[in-house]
Amino acid sequence: SCPKSTVTVGVTSDHLAALFCLKSHPGGSTAACLLHQSTQRRREEAAISMAKVLAFSDIGKASKELLSGEREGVFAFDKSAKITTKTADGVEFTLTSKFKDESVDQEVAASYKAAKYAIKASVSPAGKVVTTVTLNNPVPNLTLGISGALPDQSSGKLTIDYAVPNLTVKSKVALTANPTVHVDATTGHKGGVFGVSAVYDSSKGVVSSWTAAAGYTAADYQVAAFLGSDDVTRATYTHNVDRTTSIGAEVSKKLGDSGSATAFSLGYAKRLQGGSLAKLKLDNTGLASLLYSADIQPGTKMTHSVAFDATNPNKAPKYGVALALVA
Repeated sequence: SCPKSTVTVGVTSDHLAALFCLKSHPGGSTAACLLHQSTQRRREEAAISMAKVLAFSDIGKASKELLSGEREGVFAFDKSAKITTKTADGVEFTLTSKFKDESVDQEVAASYKAAKYAIKASVSPAGKVVTTVTLNNPVPNLTLGISGALPDQSSGKLTIDYAVPNLTVKSKVALTANPTVHVDATTGHKGGVFGVSAVYDSSKGVVSSWTAAAGYTAADYQVAAFLGSDDVTRATYTHNVDRTTSIGAEVSKKLGDSGSATAFSLGYAKRLQGGSLAKLKLDNTGLASLLYSADIQPGTKMTHSVAFDATNPNKAPKYGVALALVA
C-alpha cells in the first residue's frame, strides 16, 4: 500500500500510473508504485509476445547467436569489409567485400522498406542479379514474397508466410515445372513451441527431408531439441546469467549408430564495458574459437576472430577480421 502524500513527478505514463497508485492505495511509497507499474507493463508485453509463436527457424535461435553469431558476433575466418549507407528517402545501399589472396569478391545490394512492401536487389560476385519483392499484409496476417536471380530462369521462388496467435506457417515454393516445396509450421502456448519443417519433392512425389523441433523460452534461458529424417538428434541450451553474460551448449548424436561420436560445442559471451563483445567457443574436437568485437568509433565496428586446435599447438591458427561501417 502507498502513503497519502503529495508527490511531484514527471508526466511519463509510469509516473502518472504511480500517482493513480498513490491515490488508490494509501500507505506505501512512490518507488513501490513505480516498481509495481513497471512490473505490470513487462508482464503485459510478455503476454503479447508469447501470443506470437516463434517461427521454426527461431527455435533455439539464442544458441545459434551464441555459438555462431547471426546479428553480431559472427565467427568468420576471412577478411571482409561492409559499408552501409542510407539515403534521405529511405533507400539503403550495402557494399560487401571479401578479400582473398589475389582477388576481392564484392556484392552490392540496395533495399527499400515501406509499411506495405519491401524491395531488395543485389549483384553477386558471379554477376547474378538477385531481386526480392515482399508484400506485407495483402490480407490480414499474410506476407507474400517473390524472388529470383538473373540470368538463372529456374531460380524463381514464391514465399507465403502466415501468422496468427499460436500458429506460424512459412512456405517456399520453387517456380518450376516440378517444384520443390519447403514448409515450416510451429504452434505453441506461452513459452513452449513445437514445430515441423519438411521439404516435398514434387518430381518424385516424396517428402525428401524433415525435421521436428520443440523448445521453451523463459526470461533468462532457452532450450530446444531437434530430430531430423537423417536420424541426427540435437539439443541446445542457452542461459543469460545476467544482463551482460551468456553461456550455452549444443549436443548432437546420430541415433542407431553406436560408433558415431557425440558432438558438442560450449559457448560463453560477455558484453564488456562500452558495449564491446567477447566470445569463446570450444567443441569436442578440441577446436577453440575466440572473438572480440568493438566500436572503434561511432558507426564503425571491428570484429576479430581466431580459431586454433587446443590439442595440437603446432597447427597454424585461423584468423579473420571484419570491418563494418554505417555512414
